Amino acid sequence: NNALVIVHKDRDYNTEAEIGSWEASIREMGADPFVTDGVDIESQLLNPDHLATLNQGLTVEQARDLVRRATDDTKEQSITKYVNGRCDIERKAGTFGHLNVGLLAAQSHRVYDDNPLRYRHSKTVMAKARELFHAQNPSNLASQIHSIHIAHPALAQLSHRAFPSQL
Repeated sequence: NNALVIVHKDRDYNTEAEIGSWEASIREMGADPFVTDGVDIESQLLNPDHLATLNQGLTVEQARDLVRRATDDTKEQSITKYVNGRCDIERKAGTFGHLNVGLLAAQSHRVYDDNPLRYRHSKTVMAKARELFHAQNPSNLASQIHSIHIAHPALAQLSHRAFPSQL
């Protein structure tokens, strides 16, 4: 039997320890965990090679610049979502009373600046990228069509496990 159960979780604003604990609990159930690299699954779509492939006339360099500008333009929104997201996680875990919200907020810019690809809110960045693209082009930015550039190594590995003779 080649069936696999894969359980997807957006990384959101969970710490590596929180993600590791979740992955272990999923494996204990006999399933395979899949966690996004960025905040949400849309982070995969912010790949410049992917966007250039789907949008005729858009070069990889132009796509890279578009994503960078959209990321920069939405930085404050992403940081706000990070702080609120961490508060929600702590609230759900019953540990909010121990959270130093002031320290979290004070450190939020550094956390974001250390890894904007991890902490940018992808849905917000994509909406801004669409807006910036449309301001310069008569068409809409295509992003939600498959291309080889959004293939995720972890999912490819799981696929190979399930269907070894088909790859």
